[in-house]
Amino acid sequence: MTEDASPLPTGAVWLVEDVGGGGIIDSSHISLFLDGKGRASGSGGCNRYMGQYHLSGDRLSFDQIAGTKMACAQALMLQEQRFLKALAEVSIWRIDPTGALLLTGSGGASLRLFPEGPAPRE
Repeated sequence: MTEDASPLPTGAVWLVEDVGGGGIIDSSHISLFLDGKGRASGSGGCNRYMGQYHLSGDRLSFDQIAGTKMACAQALMLQEQRFLKALAEVSIWRIDPTGALLLTGSGGASLRLFPEGPAPRE
């Protein structure tokens, strides 16, 4: 469970550094933004995605994720599929001492993200 003083993962753009322990392709840009109102969005490395999230204590889940359908290099498309699958399996979040956002799924899928900057303008 997160402590009361722990920051929430909302309101910042997070950049993905690792998907399932396999890292990510150099210079690929996978991001996540949680708006504080239940909407998630970002880049999967090729396509933009959006959906809903549910945050309660240290519990976090995503649903109704949809995205654009652009074609990219095969390796980027496969990485994006791995990312979106891991995102759909997320059940727990925490921010570690380095400032990384760690998202873990019940099936062991994990994501490691670092803050990129402030929220995008709506």
